[in-house]
Amino acid sequence: MRCATLALCAAAWAAAPAFAQDMRNTLDLGVLYHSNRDALVDGPTGSGVPPRASMDVGNSTGVLLAYEFMATPNLGLQLSTGFGGSVTVDGAGSLGGAGRLFKADLVTATGFVNWHFFEPGNALRPFLGIGANFSSYSGIRSYTGQSVELDDSWSIAAQAGARYAFDRHWSMVLSLGLNWSKSDVTFSGAGGTQKAQIEFRPLVVGLAVGYSF
Repeated sequence: MRCATLALCAAAWAAAPAFAQDMRNTLDLGVLYHSNRDALVDGPTGSGVPPRASMDVGNSTGVLLAYEFMATPNLGLQLSTGFGGSVTVDGAGSLGGAGRLFKADLVTATGFVNWHFFEPGNALRPFLGIGANFSSYSGIRSYTGQSVELDDSWSIAAQAGARYAFDRHWSMVLSLGLNWSKSDVTFSGAGGTQKAQIEFRPLVVGLAVGYSF
C-alpha cells in the first residue's frame, strides 16, 4: 500500500509540468496607461498660426484586454487591446495661451510574438515581445471652434514584462511597452487650414489579472 501511494505521488509530481503546459490560453483584464511625455510635435503651421507654435500631448488611461495563445512552452502569440481612454492636446509655445485644443478617444490593438523565459511550471515567468501596433482616434472634441482630424497609425511595437502565477489558472502580469505611432493633425475652419504632426512614442504600462485555461 505504501509503495502504491509513493508511486501515485511520484506520478502526480511528474505530471505537474504537463498540467501547466495544458494551460495554453490566457485572458488578461486590467489597466493600460500611455505616458506621452516624450511625444514629438511638428507644428501646427498654416494660415493664422503664429511662429513657434506647438502642442502638449496628455497621458491616457484605459482598459486593457488581452489574449495570448502559447504555441510552444516558451513562444506565445498575443493580441492586446486598449480602450476607454482619451488623449488631450493643449496649445504650447506661442499657442500656450490657447488652452485645450482638442480631445480624442483612443483605441489600440497590438499583436505580439512573446518569448517566455523559464519553464511553464515556474510561478514567475519574464517575457519579451515584438510586434505591430494600430492606434485609432475617434470622437474628437474640438475646443477651438475648428474641425479637427487626427489620423490613425501603424507602427512597430515592443514590450517586456513578467507574469506571476498564483495557481494553475490565476496570475498577475506587469508589462512595459513602446511603440512609435505617428499621426497627422488637420485643423479646418473659416480662417483656413493648419497642419501638424504628432509622434506619440508612448511608454505603455499594463497591469492586469490573468486567467489561464
